[in-house]
Order: sequence, then C-alpha cells, then structure tokens
Amino acid sequence: MVHRDIKPGNIMLGSYGEVYLLDWGVASIAGVSDDEAEAFTDVPPVHTAPGAVLGSLETMAPEQAAGGKATPATDIYALGAVLFHILALEPLHEASSSDAEAREALALRIRGGVDARPTTRPRGEEVAPELEALCVEATRTHPNDRIPTALAFHERLESFLDGDRDLALRAESSQRHTTAARAALANAGDDGSAFREVGRALAFDPTNRDALAMLVELLTSVPREPPAEVIAEERVALARRLRVGALALSAGYGAVACYGWAAMALGLREPSVFGVISALWVASFAAALVAARWPSYAALSLACGGGVAASTYITKIYSPFLVVPLFLTIHATLFAFVGPARLRLGMVAAACAGWTLSVYGHALGVFPTTFELVNDAVLIRSLALRGSPSWVTAYLYVAGLTTLVAPALIVGAIRGAWQRNERALRLQAWRLRQLVPAEDAGPRS
Repeated sequence: MVHRDIKPGNIMLGSYGEVYLLDWGVASIAGVSDDEAEAFTDVPPVHTAPGAVLGSLETMAPEQAAGGKATPATDIYALGAVLFHILALEPLHEASSSDAEAREALALRIRGGVDARPTTRPRGEEVAPELEALCVEATRTHPNDRIPTALAFHERLESFLDGDRDLALRAESSQRHTTAARAALANAGDDGSAFREVGRALAFDPTNRDALAMLVELLTSVPREPPAEVIAEERVALARRLRVGALALSAGYGAVACYGWAAMALGLREPSVFGVISALWVASFAAALVAARWPSYAALSLACGGGVAASTYITKIYSPFLVVPLFLTIHATLFAFVGPARLRLGMVAAACAGWTLSVYGHALGVFPTTFELVNDAVLIRSLALRGSPSWVTAYLYVAGLTTLVAPALIVGAIRGAWQRNERALRLQAWRLRQLVPAEDAGPRS
C-alpha cells in the first residue's frame, strides 16, 4: 500500500502508545491499477488525471510534486519528512501559504531537492547524527537513492532508540551510584566506598557532572580519617625523611667534632675538657648514624640530646656568650620540623635547659666562672684554650660561620621541598578541576 499523504496530521497515538495512520482516501496499491485495487478494498478508487498532484506539500516527495506515479519510496520520503519535523520542530517544506503561485513555487523547489538536515534549522542543533543521517537518506531526490523499505526505516530508528534507552538506563545507574557515594561520605565518612561508587558511576556515564564534581571534591579535600594504606605510605616516607635528616645531622656532628681536634693546634690548657666535648660530639655522630640505619624518632632524639649536652659543655671553653647559644638554637630550630609536637617541645625545653645551665652553671659549681664584668666591659676567659689572638679569632670565626650557614642551607632545602610539594598538589587539583566546569566543581579554597 502507498498512502500518498503521510503527514503529522494523519498520525495519532492510542491510549497504550500504539500508532494509527489515518486518512487512506488517496492511498493506492503499488503495481496495481485503480480498478483492480477496488477488488481488494471497500474504499472507492481515486481516479487521477495524468500529472495531477495528490498529498500535502509539507511532506511531499519530488516525484509526487512533479505529478508522477507514487511508489513505496514516496511514503519513505514522507516518513523522513515527518521525522525531520519532529527533530527540527518545523516542517521540511514550509507550506503555510494557500496562494496557488506560492504553492507552485514550493512544488518546484521540492522537485529540485531540499536540505533535510535538521541541524541546519534553529531548533535542531542538538539532533543526533544517526537521526540526521536517517532523515537525509529517506528524503533523497531520486526514489532509488532512498532507504529501500519502511521496514528498513523502522529498523534504523529502533536501533537508535534501543541505544538511547540503554544510555538512559546507564545514566540512571550512574546517578544511583553517585547518590550512594554521597551517602557513604556523609554518613560514615567512608572515602573508600565513596571512591568506589563514584568510579562505578563514571563507568556507567563518563559525562555525569554530579559524579565528576564529587570525584574532584574527593581528590582535592582532606578526609577526616586517613586510610590504612595512606598511613603505611606515610610511615615509609617518614623513614626516608628521618634517614636523610640523620645523615645530615651526622655530617654536622662529624664536622663539629673535627673542630675539637683543630683546637689542639691552638694550644690546650686542659686537654680533658676537649676530650669530654669530643666524646660527646662523637657519641652524637654515632647516634645519628644509628638513626640513619634504623630510622626512628628515638634514635634521632638521642643524637640531638647528645648534641645539646655537647653544646652546653662548650661553656667550659668559650663561656656561655660565644658559640653556645648558636649551637642550641640550631638544635631547637631544626627539630621544629619533626612531626610529633611532643618532640618539638621537648627539644625546645632541652635547649632552654642547656642555655640556663650554661649561664648559671658557675653558681651551681657545674662550670667555672668564664666571664665577669670589669668596669664597663664584659671579660670572657677561656680556661682550656690558649694561643695567639689571631688564631683564636679565626677558629671562632669558622665555627660561627658554620653555625650560620648550615641551618640556612638545611632550612632552605626543607622550604624548597615544601614549596615543590605544594605546587605539585595545586597543579594536580587544577587538572582534576578541568574534568568539570568551574561552576560544577564545588567550593574550594
């Protein structure tokens, strides 16, 4: 059957979604004359003169507009025109005028072929390419170039709709997993479950903006409780940092221990004093090596404790007011970079105790009196060191220069590492935010 007048006005939907094609008044049977067709139907035949035009211009095929014989390809063209109207929200052929000349001009344009791409119309920009191709192939100018049968047209359309329904189901599943992820994060703070649910949501629908925004939120925010895997990784990183710090500390203690031997060239009054100090520095050096081999805060604290003791004992040589405060400051400052607050405060307390003992130890009989006020001057005496003033000055200069440069280099290295880590984190956060538009990424600081 060739309907010859398929158009939106002749299509109705039933109560259960079924489709009715109405008004078969101008229909014909392909390959059968009108008289023969009367034997198949109770509908009286429509006798048309040669060249007469039947049907509606808004969905009319070129051969129909030329007054030629309608074939099944004519109905295929009309189906394509109806689909175009659905997608573009306007007719393929605009036939609003009832003026005979205007209608003849439109029929002439139809015979020449029209552009059946819905995306060329203002309201058809978002049409899927599969549906646009279906419109174009169904409405080609020559009948033999069109989709061959209505069944083929139906199968192409159903294939697209099946995929569209699958996408809808995937989008629904994706949203369900996104909701589960938010519930896991809100109720139990379970970042692991939230990550897994977000991963499933994006597997179903990689364009799910809610899931992408939550992924960015999860990756750029700090969880309330760190996972066990992160704690294990932090322990490995801590051991590495302790090892590096202990090696740097051992190098410093080793260098300071060498100063004691260099002092022998200046002349010694009491070699036992230098022996004790050297022993303390060597013990600290050894403890630092132990901390490098078996990283732990206990070994590091032991090494620094020996360093504080050696720094305090230097009072016997240089008095409290030369290198003692510098050495104690180095210990308190560098230990401020350790993680546990108790150890940081403990080292500050140890440095303060050492400084107090250095200054007031002579009153307790721990140290001899190494300084006194003479008129308007403070006189500092070394009871263990002797030699020319120039050599002593050079010795003290090198010792002070070392205590000045070493902390600056160490703190600078730590500051550089921190800045590089912060930059890396910010760059990572920026890359993650590119997954979704800024307005969907959620608040950030």
